[in-house]
Amino acid sequence: SGANLIPRADIYAAADIDTDQIFWIDPAEVARRVGHLSGIRSAQAQVAFPARVQVVIVEREPAVVWQQGGESLWVDTAGVAFEQRADLPFLLPIVVDDANVPLALDPDHPDLPLVSAEAVSSALRLKGLRPNIELLHYDAIRGLSYQDGRNWRGYFGVGGDMELKLRVYERIVADLLARQVQPVVLSVENVDSPYYKK
Repeated sequence: SGANLIPRADIYAAADIDTDQIFWIDPAEVARRVGHLSGIRSAQAQVAFPARVQVVIVEREPAVVWQQGGESLWVDTAGVAFEQRADLPFLLPIVVDDANVPLALDPDHPDLPLVSAEAVSSALRLKGLRPNIELLHYDAIRGLSYQDGRNWRGYFGVGGDMELKLRVYERIVADLLARQVQPVVLSVENVDSPYYKK
């Protein structure tokens, strides 16, 4: 039980007990094997006689789609990346522009790739403030950016106050448009020293 995104057949196969005698099944070992499936936060197993094994899982909830090096992964709010198992159009895609380094691994759980949780939370905040954003870009140095529909790239970095950054961004945009200046880059990564390039 608990499986919504992960196919039950995958859980059944991971349990690896279909030919075992009920007396030899170790529920802790079943939970460990199932818990290693991509996208599972936790797993528990119980054995009941004469021949019943119940597996209860808690899935990770995808928050964004992380696209790096030709691969698309789901990422939860903690920054844990896991297998994308379906197309969920309501998830915000984030394309990594400097994808020459593989994802870091969680030192406590070497099978869990990690991305910046701060980047994920910043992306979700920016999307909440600007719902028309359909795609964000990310790089490790400059953080989050998007291609503004007015034909320039807007850089927002990560962390900090996204609401303030967005207000500063729109003020600069209004000033530039009033002066008929067309930038190619507009950055509020550091809200104390924003800049633009023509």
